Amino acid sequence: MRQINRNRLHFSKLAKLSCIFITIYVAVWVTATSKEVRNKIGESNLIAMKKNIRNHEDGEKYSSSSKRMNTGLKTKHDSTVITVPVKPMKFITTKLENSIILQRHERSPLENCLPTAQIRIHMLNDRWILQTLDESGLEKHIGGDEFYITYTDALGNNIDDAKDAEEVPPTSVAIIEDKKDGTYILKFSTTPMNPNPTNLVGTGRLAIYYEYTCDIGMMPQPTKVNWKNSGAILETLYQNDVQMPPMNIFQKPTFDDLSHWPLVVFFGDSTMLQMIKDREATEKAEAEDIIFLKNNTFFEANIRTEFRMDRINKIQKKFQIMHRKQMLQYEFDVAIVIGSAIWDVLIAENIQGRDFKDHLAACRAFVTDLKKKYRGRKIYWKSPSALHAHRVNCVDANYDFQDCVDSTRYLSNSRVRFLHENQKTLMKELNVPYLDLFDTYYLSAHYTAEGDGRHYQQGLNELILDWFYPNNDE
Repeated sequence: MRQINRNRLHFSKLAKLSCIFITIYVAVWVTATSKEVRNKIGESNLIAMKKNIRNHEDGEKYSSSSKRMNTGLKTKHDSTVITVPVKPMKFITTKLENSIILQRHERSPLENCLPTAQIRIHMLNDRWILQTLDESGLEKHIGGDEFYITYTDALGNNIDDAKDAEEVPPTSVAIIEDKKDGTYILKFSTTPMNPNPTNLVGTGRLAIYYEYTCDIGMMPQPTKVNWKNSGAILETLYQNDVQMPPMNIFQKPTFDDLSHWPLVVFFGDSTMLQMIKDREATEKAEAEDIIFLKNNTFFEANIRTEFRMDRINKIQKKFQIMHRKQMLQYEFDVAIVIGSAIWDVLIAENIQGRDFKDHLAACRAFVTDLKKKYRGRKIYWKSPSALHAHRVNCVDANYDFQDCVDSTRYLSNSRVRFLHENQKTLMKELNVPYLDLFDTYYLSAHYTAEGDGRHYQQGLNELILDWFYPNNDE
């Protein structure tokens, strides 16, 4: 009996040792297998990223009307990667959650989107690719971010200080294409005010103005009516000693020569007026009448309304009251330039939805009526100007802080670009020449009025107007 118990005890020890051995073996096998799987996943992600970059490289080239800038400087042939900031900005989500106040039954834009907290830029030979990352540093696979990105060549400039960097005009600006998969194509262009920069060093500062994330910039009225602000991020990221990006030379657009007309009537908002008004001469004269930059231009007053169907009769009457006299006096020797966008994007009460369908119907109705009433007159539609959220500064605005917040609640480049593209399509259908100045304004954020984001300095407006008067030395 004692022998049997000793045998049982011996068997029990062997069984325990066997279990321990099997457990260790399984753990080692699982670890090795997991490592192999992770390696395969890592290789798979790397292959996918490289494939994604190759797809972007094989995509559409920059507009054929642009010319690649030949600087004579040596550029790197292998792609370089920069990540900014070094660590993800983990405060972005909290910042947005503090801004967002939802109405009943509304869904948060953050419900299915992690805010961008970091970016990685792959600097390729012919273009750069921006990849967005979330707060964990993981790649995002959804679009809807808005950035404004500039490169400022060293050029002997003191751009080490952030304030000084803001005062120096950028050498080039990135025209950004959202691929809707977390990546963005950056195609740099020189600017209208300095299309052919010289004596470039080839290295400088990259400024990334982070405006919106999670498609918040595209949200229409009245979705943000209760929000504390527009939901703009308004963070600026700098990277020094960056190699110069591949740049295209800005090519000024070609338009009809307006100097051939005895009179050109402009009809629109304050941005339309500022394109033709001699601001300095008008202020110096201290007169009620506007002094124009060109003798044959005329602007009666800011129409102060957005284009929408329930106001179309009011807008038509405004044109009649303002310009019937000129139409009769000059008959067929008058050209008409019209446009509407800024009020349509910004006015909180202008309920349009994301598609601006009602606005576009109003544009169609107004142009059709104008062509019918003033048969034979030349009609032009001026494109919207770009909006720059990163240039808005309500803290130092020259008017009430809350008024500034309310008037810029829906200010974003994505919305006005959408409007521009659809107006352009509509005018082509109506056979109305479209004066496309959008990229000119987009590349010129540096020349917006201080803290404003939507009105531009007279120097840029004079440059633009001169394109319409190529042989006029007034």
